[in-house]
Amino acid sequence: MARRDAWYQALDRMAELSPRAVVASHKDPTRPDSPSDIDETRRYLDAVGPVPDSTSDATEFYHAVKKLYPDRVNPWAIWLTALRLFSE
Repeated sequence: MARRDAWYQALDRMAELSPRAVVASHKDPTRPDSPSDIDETRRYLDAVGPVPDSTSDATEFYHAVKKLYPDRVNPWAIWLTALRLFSE
């Protein structure tokens, strides 16, 4: 929960800067570096946030998130998140 809160705080700080561009680290190279990625990331966190409570292991978490975001650019990021969440 604390890590997710830190993400939201970072997104708030970025939005306060009113950037002209935002370069995502896990990015589809065909997409522009749009400031709308800040809100898109927030929506992703909102959607994925409850998933650990409704899944029992890393594999189940991974598949639940992939169902929500089947075209996510970097599925390894989802898998690494799953491993981190369910290793604690």
